[in-house]
Amino acid sequence: MHTLVTITFYAYGAFTSRFRFVEGFGITTRTPTFSARASSSSSPSHLCSTSFGAIPFKEGTVPVTRGEEGAEEQFNISYTLVRPMSLSSQQAAPIVVLHGGPSLPSDYCYPLAKHVPYRSILFYDQLGCGKSDEPDDLKNYSIDQAVDDLETVLKRLSIRRFHLYGHSYGGILAYEYLKRIVENGSDNNNSDNKCLSVILSSAPTNIQQMESDWDAMSEKLPFPNLFQSTHLCRTFGIPKPLQDAYANAGTVWSGTAAISDYKALPPKGNSDDYMPSALVLRGEHDVVTESCSNDWKQLLRSRSVRERTLEGCSHHGLLENGSMYGDVVDSYFGEYD
Repeated sequence: MHTLVTITFYAYGAFTSRFRFVEGFGITTRTPTFSARASSSSSPSHLCSTSFGAIPFKEGTVPVTRGEEGAEEQFNISYTLVRPMSLSSQQAAPIVVLHGGPSLPSDYCYPLAKHVPYRSILFYDQLGCGKSDEPDDLKNYSIDQAVDDLETVLKRLSIRRFHLYGHSYGGILAYEYLKRIVENGSDNNNSDNKCLSVILSSAPTNIQQMESDWDAMSEKLPFPNLFQSTHLCRTFGIPKPLQDAYANAGTVWSGTAAISDYKALPPKGNSDDYMPSALVLRGEHDVVTESCSNDWKQLLRSRSVRERTLEGCSHHGLLENGSMYGDVVDSYFGEYD
């Protein structure tokens, strides 16, 4: 009789989940390892060098605050701006990239710079991972506070006209940012920061439903250890950008355990304001199933919401077929410049 054991592992950096592994088939029950950065309230040294080849970029930090007035703490969020000279372009607006996790830094998103030419692209590591500070106290982390940080980054860097791209958990942040604008009665077209369009890539609307789908998906596989190579990243081995992201991942607030009760809700109130046009992407074999992404069409208060499934891809389509993925992203944003 085979024994069923429950294992928690870092699922290719996107989410943390629990799967049942069957002992007795030579399948390892060891958690996949990566060199996690040490937890610290000060910025650690990055374990990989930011490299974009011949593409120009600049790096910096933006201060964000936590705590009540009079007892505030300040932390630094690290950013990388690719092609900074094009930031104010009226022909090709910049892309603001929100990475996943929570707490998987932007390293795995960097190939966008290669596959989306000409545009400025802003990558930043959310608080708690990468080159940004990682405070130890959980009170410093929440989706609402992450949206606050996005607003601060946009303001500090004077990014007033942009496209928004969110991958995985980053798609959740993108939606919550746009929802806040609508709920505050600020028409996106008239706000200080105008989001021209948004892409939600492999983003779930319901974390508990997604984890339930994972259980069903894993049971269909001949061996549970095929889950990652089937549904998370269908490449031979882990791509270097994803390895780098693992190496710089945060540990204080990370994985679906940090957002286990998240379920996307429609904007409150009866505002007639619209969110920008949206493209909802997912891979054919994605861990974010169709049932976990279908609701975006009803939730996004947009005049236009398109859906597209990327054939042959899973959760990390950018790392599996970069040229095709980049074409999809650039051509969509190009419609709304």
